[in-house]
Amino acid sequence: MSRKHLSFRFIISATLLGNTLEWYDFATFGFLIPIFAKLFFPFSDAWSSLLHTMIAFYMGTMMRPIGGAVFGYIGDRYGRRIALILSVSLMTIPVALISALPTYLQIGYAAPLILIMMRMLQGLAAGGEFPGAMTFLVESAPIRKRGFYGSFAFFGALVGIVIAGADFFLFSSDFDDSTFIQWGWRIVFIIGAILGLISFLMRRKLHETDVFRNMRESHEILRDPIKELFVKHKIGLLKLSGIVILKTIAFNLIIPFSIVHLTEIAGLPFRQALLLNVVRLCVLVLVIPLAGKLTEKIGSNRLAVISAWGFLIFSIPLYMLTHEPNLRIFGSIGLAILLGSYLASLPATIFTLFPSKVRFSGIGIGYNLTIGIFGSAAPIAALTAIHAYGNHMIPAYLLMGSAAIALLTLRKVHEHPLKTNH
Repeated sequence: MSRKHLSFRFIISATLLGNTLEWYDFATFGFLIPIFAKLFFPFSDAWSSLLHTMIAFYMGTMMRPIGGAVFGYIGDRYGRRIALILSVSLMTIPVALISALPTYLQIGYAAPLILIMMRMLQGLAAGGEFPGAMTFLVESAPIRKRGFYGSFAFFGALVGIVIAGADFFLFSSDFDDSTFIQWGWRIVFIIGAILGLISFLMRRKLHETDVFRNMRESHEILRDPIKELFVKHKIGLLKLSGIVILKTIAFNLIIPFSIVHLTEIAGLPFRQALLLNVVRLCVLVLVIPLAGKLTEKIGSNRLAVISAWGFLIFSIPLYMLTHEPNLRIFGSIGLAILLGSYLASLPATIFTLFPSKVRFSGIGIGYNLTIGIFGSAAPIAALTAIHAYGNHMIPAYLLMGSAAIALLTLRKVHEHPLKTNH
């Protein structure tokens, strides 16, 4: 039976939209940290409220490795398509429930507990969503365009964050502060639930990738891909972690943590900080596809190395600029350019670390384990260290350290011509 041909535009759109939802929700919660601290963790000490809210936020991140294992197994055992459909379904339900969640004043301690549970479910789904999107896009792309098509995984993520930031900025501007805190923030989550439903309907029309179909026809599908991964591909997991650590720390410090950094440390009003963060996101959306296209000329690995050197050399100067009232926009743009270039290089770079029969599991577990450990720790460590020592350059030091690790790892990763799908 012949399959209806699907254009790459549809494949990218269907894959990208679920990824957009994941990061729309991620950004929405991140933008709402100062407000959720008041609604769900109303302690007398403002720092304690912020810290507990950030811990709740990153509880979802800590669930990602489990999600990576679960959906990695599904993707390598039963197919990339079914994994993507299940992950977006699991992600949409908690988004809808958070939109109707009562606050601490209404139901007491049950409110933060339910919020944490919803974040954990979202993290479980996200553990399969993003690695699945990367795997699906790169496997579906023409060989010479894998870097470009793979970059759309991060492009979708950033589109979701931009939409969340724009929605949040518009709604917070339309309502007075008390109305927005009381119920206006819920509209942003309702929009997320609608995005999830649309993504689910589109993904049902996707075909399985040719790579997985070839595996199935040649009887190469493993009964236990995760066991195979840890027995034969431990080095690949270590390399992936060394590469992704820079992305994880840079992304979390430059995007979600920046709201806390700009308001609580640099002293900006909340809406100015939010607007500056939206500028960073818009720069990222522009940079990622351009950098992805550049990989066709210089290779994904080389772009990753150049971007990592940029973080090592320029992190301190750029963070210094973010504390200068008339220059902070240039510091923000500079950080966004470095981050966007590194993000664009990742999908095609890590694609080569694993054979197709364990690729979904390898990326899902290795990618999410790194995010689960360092994505949770970096912003909390930065906030704690800044509060304890008063050194505003702590985020820059963390970026430089992770860039050094990435550079050492990338020396051991050789870019392959990828003449075959395996």
